[in-house]
Amino acid sequence: MHERKHNQQVATMETSIVSSDRDSVVNEIILELEQAMAKFPTWPTDPLHALAVLGEEYGELTKAMLQLTYEPHKATLDDVAMEAIQTAAMALRLVMSLDRYEYQPGEQHKQGAI
Repeated sequence: MHERKHNQQVATMETSIVSSDRDSVVNEIILELEQAMAKFPTWPTDPLHALAVLGEEYGELTKAMLQLTYEPHKATLDDVAMEAIQTAAMALRLVMSLDRYEYQPGEQHKQGAI
């Protein structure tokens, strides 16, 4: 019974951003990229901090996908699509700065014995 109810919920969750049309998806990603760059015009120069921004978005996508799969009352296809679009936009930002990062190892320290 639970599986049937879950499948019915998933089937009725389609929204305007859930699309299998490549051009529509790419347009949504570009729009998200433009909005993110307007809201946060600067981007980390340290590649690991830039990667952390992408990782944070990927974490939100993972959470939404897990919730839709195992706790469908907590997420929708729209949530998953939005997180995927945001993740893709941050991946583009990361790639757009590959030639501007300062690839320098950070300072390190030794930890005390246990």
